[in-house]
Amino acid sequence: MRIGADASYLRWDSQGIARYLDGLLHALEVQVAGSDELVVLYNSMARRRLFGETVREARVRLPKATLYNQVGIPAALRWHACDVYLGGGNVVPAWSAVPSVVIIHDCKAFREPEADTPGWTRYYRRWQRASVRVAARVLAVSWFTARECERWLGIPSDEVRVVHPGVDERFGPETPQTAPRDAELRDAIGVRGRYILQVGAFARQKGGALAAGAVAGLRAQGESTILVRCGSGGPERERAGCLGVGYVDDDTLVALYRGASVTCVASGHEGFGLPVIEAMACGSPVVCVSGTALDEAAGGAAVTVAPDNASGLRDSLHRVLTDPAEAARLRSAGFARVRPLSWAKAAEAVREELAAAVALRSRRSAH
Repeated sequence: MRIGADASYLRWDSQGIARYLDGLLHALEVQVAGSDELVVLYNSMARRRLFGETVREARVRLPKATLYNQVGIPAALRWHACDVYLGGGNVVPAWSAVPSVVIIHDCKAFREPEADTPGWTRYYRRWQRASVRVAARVLAVSWFTARECERWLGIPSDEVRVVHPGVDERFGPETPQTAPRDAELRDAIGVRGRYILQVGAFARQKGGALAAGAVAGLRAQGESTILVRCGSGGPERERAGCLGVGYVDDDTLVALYRGASVTCVASGHEGFGLPVIEAMACGSPVVCVSGTALDEAAGGAAVTVAPDNASGLRDSLHRVLTDPAEAARLRSAGFARVRPLSWAKAAEAVREELAAAVALRSRRSAH
């Protein structure tokens, strides 16, 4: 079985879909070696290899997402004689000679259309619905997203297979060996003393204002802590009590998780919520907003707060900051929560669905 897969997000971005596909495709690379073949496609002309020599990497550079997914991908799949296509970014071609499996990360364009630019919202509203109609298999990153697929995309949730993300092995607790380097990385970006961490804080739906308001309330009560916010973008000037460090590499992100007194995930909408499980894997207690996939990501190992409840978020953060026993309980629960989550398991599930898509096409061709 020769598998074609879109890996463009690995060159475009560093959050969300990119992190999911980075873990999944590299795990799939290991699983197919020696039996199946993997062809990864990029809407990019960058030539630095991201995979090992057993993976074929191909560039299909087109200026618009619609041209790339609806014209460039089908042509590339034919050229590379692929048997099946994995569309890891919510969209697959509406027509292709090759069967497809689509991974839906969220239905944000329908649930919160204002969270993205009008152009991207229109794009996903059009092509996500089309994709689930034509795909041989539909996967979702959470049970919450599977239910969203039924609500917004018209596919019954029991026809969607859920493939939870894994946690990369670099996300782990601090040790005596890593502590000096972690401190050095934090110091290099001006992070010192006690802090609460928020990851991806500057995207519209990530709840940056909610977290900042909660921390302002803590500081007004005399708590000596700040909110460290990392992620692409951000304001030119931060409000008092907040430190925006912008985009950080993975080594620095791990160091930030390890040093945080608590990680705050205040997103109004998430398809899963990778920062929850990454923080837990690094030993950081987690406080997060309930009501979307974050409850599922937390798996009962975080303190959850109702959406838009700034005082509730403030009080929950205060409890973790001031109660060492509660913080220790959350760390222990977090380690237990992430233990069964692996990219190898996710890749195995995806590979099963790819094989099923090929088998379905073969049965239809036989008739």
